[in-house]
Amino acid sequence: MTGSNTSPGYAASGSKLYTAVKGSGNQSFTFKSGNVKVNRVRFQIFDKTKKKLLFEKFVRANYKYPKVVGGNTTPVKLPDLVVSKIKLLDKCRLSITIKNKGNAGVPDSYYNLPKAVSVQMYNNGKPWGGLILKGIDPKHKLKSPGGSVSHIWFPNAQNLKLSPGNHIIKVIVDSNKALAESNENNNALKTKLNCKSATAVQPGTNSGVRIIPNTTIPSANVNIGTTPILNKKAPKRFFLDFNGAYIVYVPSSKTLQVAANNNVLSYGSGWQRANLKSYLYHLRLKTWKGFYWKINTSRKEVYLVKGSKFGKIGDTNEKKINNIAVDVVGGSSSTAPTRFLLKFNKSYLVFVPSSKTLQVIAGGNVLSYGSDWKTCKLKPYLYQLKQNVWKGFHWQVNTSRKIVERISGGQFCKIVSASRTKLNIGVRVVK
Repeated sequence: MTGSNTSPGYAASGSKLYTAVKGSGNQSFTFKSGNVKVNRVRFQIFDKTKKKLLFEKFVRANYKYPKVVGGNTTPVKLPDLVVSKIKLLDKCRLSITIKNKGNAGVPDSYYNLPKAVSVQMYNNGKPWGGLILKGIDPKHKLKSPGGSVSHIWFPNAQNLKLSPGNHIIKVIVDSNKALAESNENNNALKTKLNCKSATAVQPGTNSGVRIIPNTTIPSANVNIGTTPILNKKAPKRFFLDFNGAYIVYVPSSKTLQVAANNNVLSYGSGWQRANLKSYLYHLRLKTWKGFYWKINTSRKEVYLVKGSKFGKIGDTNEKKINNIAVDVVGGSSSTAPTRFLLKFNKSYLVFVPSSKTLQVIAGGNVLSYGSDWKTCKLKPYLYQLKQNVWKGFHWQVNTSRKIVERISGGQFCKIVSASRTKLNIGVRVVK
């Protein structure tokens, strides 16, 4: 197996059949062409009809098969990501450096979800935030062999700044084992750091925050070719309707992200996770009161659970949520998936200019209260929004023209000449 699929160009000889309760046999496998890396070997046992699967097990492997050209063996070229440095900065902020020691670059497809390489940090053994590769290496420096990139770990997140005292910090690159590398055993770095600054401020629970209603707004036709009449008064609120939002969760690292329209909207701040079995998980935002989600990756179902204890088996009052689809990548009946996605039919971001309140909502629940977002009002009809981890770009919302643009290379909270790309995001305005 390569990843979650059978390896390309694979051919095998089958073990002979045994009708007794036990037996032994040898099996060989070959690759007809190409450079192949085998991550796992799958063992299956069927009944005598060869149709009913009785047993399946996956064993981790690290086999590399070269390509033969003209009788000469050509080594497989693969990237090799390592965490080369963890550094303590002023105000107890953390900086990490990741280097590609391999002889091949990281492909573009491994920068973005759903195939993205994950980077996970731990503080004294507990998860301390996670990022996908795009958030750490926006300029794709690791696409080049020998490339290196440094990144300040969530510089604006107060809950991820160290408190005074000693800390054991561990960082794992490719914590979700998404990328085939020349060395799979050098992805982690651990170090002891001592913080001497003032105690970091801990955010509140926002328990009194309510969901802003998803008011239905009649659509309006705007002729982009003419100059619209600009609103002199700011709207009460506006909605950005996404084209398919989802949560992606990696059980091995407990990394959770909320994403939509090819951008990460939340890196899991404020979310609680519990891995109960290889196929059973609990998820909830800390501000949810009296309920949580139960995900069964075997059945590919999500349940709303009330009146039961989070993180414990024994859910009693539960109801299946039909408008959340579950996609599972990797794993088996006895092993946890590599990751799974919760996909939402209806999702949106709502912003209230008067209070600067921002929420990301999907499936009828708040997924983020926007504590890791920046907002800026340029004009009564013009706003800029930015997730703190985004590098080199932000969104600009024109509530008069009802469009959202991605501004690349411009300065946030400034009207300047910059590259603009219109996004496939609907805009509804409450005046």
